[in-house]
Amino acid sequence: MRPTGIHTCPEEGGFTCCEGETQSGWRFRLFPQKGNTKEKGEKIMFNNRIVRKDAKQAFKRRWPGYLGLNLLQYVVVSAVSLVLMAALAVAGVAMFATAEMPNEGAEFVQAILPNALILFGAGLLVALLLALFAGAMQMGLFKGIINMVRGEKAGAGVLFSRLKKLFGCFLLKIWVNIKTFLWMLPGYLLIFIGLAVLVVPVTAAVTDAMSDVLSGDALVESVETVFADATMTDMMMTELENADPDAMEEFFAAATMTDIPALAQMIMGETTADMAQMEGVLPESSQVAAFAMMASVVLAPVMESLAASFESGMLQGVMLASLMLVVLGMILTAVLVVAANLRYMMSNWFYADDPSCGVLGAVRLSKKAMKGRKWQMIRLMLLYIFRAFLMMLLGSLVLTLVITLVCSLLDASQDVMYLLVYGAVMVFLLVASFIASGRYVFAQAAFYNRSTEEISKQY
Repeated sequence: MRPTGIHTCPEEGGFTCCEGETQSGWRFRLFPQKGNTKEKGEKIMFNNRIVRKDAKQAFKRRWPGYLGLNLLQYVVVSAVSLVLMAALAVAGVAMFATAEMPNEGAEFVQAILPNALILFGAGLLVALLLALFAGAMQMGLFKGIINMVRGEKAGAGVLFSRLKKLFGCFLLKIWVNIKTFLWMLPGYLLIFIGLAVLVVPVTAAVTDAMSDVLSGDALVESVETVFADATMTDMMMTELENADPDAMEEFFAAATMTDIPALAQMIMGETTADMAQMEGVLPESSQVAAFAMMASVVLAPVMESLAASFESGMLQGVMLASLMLVVLGMILTAVLVVAANLRYMMSNWFYADDPSCGVLGAVRLSKKAMKGRKWQMIRLMLLYIFRAFLMMLLGSLVLTLVITLVCSLLDASQDVMYLLVYGAVMVFLLVASFIASGRYVFAQAAFYNRSTEEISKQY
């Protein structure tokens, strides 16, 4: 007969056994009795079967309360957001309606700039308030789910129980994001090195090619190739020769690096306007087009030189090494993000359950709870994700087939059939997503609850 509760298991040397099985076939968890010492490296573990059982039973009993808390949270957060945004909009309209607005452009900008800055600051303040309020409400929802898993009361009041910890909830999210970003730095560094490996030799090759083009006859040949008309060629060469050398160097650097903002800024500048000005030949509306043609004429031989360098194998090895470093950096970043999220994923649950532990305490407890259990959590999450995907896919297919068959038997029109299928599938997916997300969140809460029980038994 399966043992229940906590009892002494003689087969295991006097250790206390819970929910377990002995060597004859039952799984068990071992807790040292008073006076016994735990061997170094031994862990007190619980399996995912127990977590899934706890989550399933809790969700089956308390899903109406979970649905009510979610709806209440959504309504309250949306109402507060609507009120704050409406107040911000009314204040902005009032500020600009009472201000005197001159007609000229420069004076108009100077007149609206102070009010615009005030409105921008007010918008940031509203966003901060919404983040604080929504974070505290989310913590209240977590506390309600924990109470449901434990079989405790979880009324509407629990949703607002963490509002007095507004800043603590917000600081916890900021601190966890900072630590997660620090975990990602090695991956980012590898990506940066990969890009630098590519940019440095390519920039040097572009600079050398551009220098060769501008110092020789390649530019003249390129111009004569693009423009067969000798008059146009002479005119464009004259414009290039009369241009400011510093401005030309800046333009070529921006063009070869495809720096679109810098190019746009120079197109609007005086130097660029002087270069593109072709009085008596092109109207002012065509100056940008003329400048673009001049740029293509200059860049054509540069690109040809780069293509020759690539074909000769000079840049292929560099590009391959850069690509490998970037890909490895992206993989490393993804792995580190998953590891960091698993390491700190219990922080919100600890803080929601007992805010007195503090932000740093919640992070430390999360690391302790997830130590040695990250792979267990990965398996648990993947199982629920796979079940949710399978449920939605098969449910949608079966529902579509059934409705199509019924409509065919009743000789319903295709429009009616499409409408019924679409409506039924949307309703089913809404219900299925609620069930899947609820079971997933309850599984996390059950995992947290079991981990806290075992941490309390260890210490």
